[in-house]
Amino acid sequence: LRISIFVRSYSRYDANAMCDFLTKHIDVKSVIDPCAGWGERMLACATHGVSYSGVDINDALCVGYADMIEELNLKNVSFECAAAEDYVFDKADAVITCPPYGGIEVYSENGAENLTLHDFRNWWISVVNNVSKSGCKYFCITTNQAFKYIFSDAIVDAGFDLVASVSIGR
Repeated sequence: LRISIFVRSYSRYDANAMCDFLTKHIDVKSVIDPCAGWGERMLACATHGVSYSGVDINDALCVGYADMIEELNLKNVSFECAAAEDYVFDKADAVITCPPYGGIEVYSENGAENLTLHDFRNWWISVVNNVSKSGCKYFCITTNQAFKYIFSDAIVDAGFDLVASVSIGR
């Protein structure tokens, strides 16, 4: 929440499904997060002993992440302010993220949430193709119903199988 005071119109990420996933898939030892947001996924990984590497285009998040990592003495976590479609991720077991839902919530001037629907879809395809280079076995996202197919279609096109889909309200 320390980070969220800098930006308006954010949604709270519920990490319960992520924690269930990490508990079920004990083979996941490392996670990359191309849309890191406020740090909830980083903290969930830390509580499960899973290495975490997150990036986010929103420069306003850098100080908050640095403070959390230092104050909580987090190990095996990293965060960079960068564009997910261009960032070179290390090898990871899973991608777990919560991408912006188009223009529904605006986090920064330079984020993908400012793109047209066509450009947003192309941005997401670029992100999926980029993080797939990490060799990840799992690709998990949280989204709303309006953007579910934009996200899942790109993930399936990248060679992942759609195993489960859980609807959440919004």
